[in-house]
Amino acid sequence: MVSDLAIIILNYNSYGDTIRLYTNLSKYQSIPEHCFYIVDNHCDDGPKLQKYFKNTAVHLIHSPHNGGYAFGNNLAIREAIRDNKDYYLILNPDIQINSETIIQMLQFMANDKSIGALGCRIMEDKNTIYSDGGRVDFQKSCKPGHLNGGKRIDEVVSVSIVDQQSIQYINGSVLLTRKEVLDEIGLMREDFFLYFEETEWCIRMTKNTHYKLVVMTDQQAYHKRSQKNELYTYYMNRNRVILCRLLSVSYGHILLGHVLNIGKILIRRDYTLKRYIAASRGVMNGITQVIK
Repeated sequence: MVSDLAIIILNYNSYGDTIRLYTNLSKYQSIPEHCFYIVDNHCDDGPKLQKYFKNTAVHLIHSPHNGGYAFGNNLAIREAIRDNKDYYLILNPDIQINSETIIQMLQFMANDKSIGALGCRIMEDKNTIYSDGGRVDFQKSCKPGHLNGGKRIDEVVSVSIVDQQSIQYINGSVLLTRKEVLDEIGLMREDFFLYFEETEWCIRMTKNTHYKLVVMTDQQAYHKRSQKNELYTYYMNRNRVILCRLLSVSYGHILLGHVLNIGKILIRRDYTLKRYIAASRGVMNGITQVIK
């Protein structure tokens, strides 16, 4: 069954994390090299990747340009489809996950044909949950969140799976899907560039097909938190507005929140002017962006 799986790792100047993840799963946990599809997303460490994987069966894919998260992952998925792979597991390079978790997820999906996208519990550390699946508050302009995010394991009622009654998307850092889903709804949209791609894709799937979302909370991976810089602020605002437009949801809460952020700068000073400017650009570009 593992031979039917494509493990996709999108590398953008994350050589150390990419090699660590690959080495852990292949050399130490015996997942075959041919299962790995590693994308050089037109980054500075591309030559190092080429040298490292030169004499392996790993599929190293060179992107012609940095087209963002969906563009890079879609390149790998298309190649895996040509190689007759049936399942596609997207992993962020900074994820820590073991092969047993991957095999359990693969078997669970194979045994339930109604699952379109599958995730696992993502942890901040051994006691603290980062996410049991993604949430979207449509009443508040598609405000994103994480089920059980920030809670300790002993604070959460123990269940083995979470389904789409509680979540709206699977986190893109660990996302398993199957070919039949892509045959029906296609790949992820590439115009987001960064953030909300998997959100829109999962919402599109559950709206337009019979497939469901599931998170296996008895299987875990660990996620390294990234800094919230101006780039993050720009794309989170831009793409949240675009998601609202795609779903015909009002983005009024985004505009109101943006106005209230002025107070954070003037009074509490916990929101920098640079981030406010990045947010302003994001909101404006989200409103004016041509979407198809």
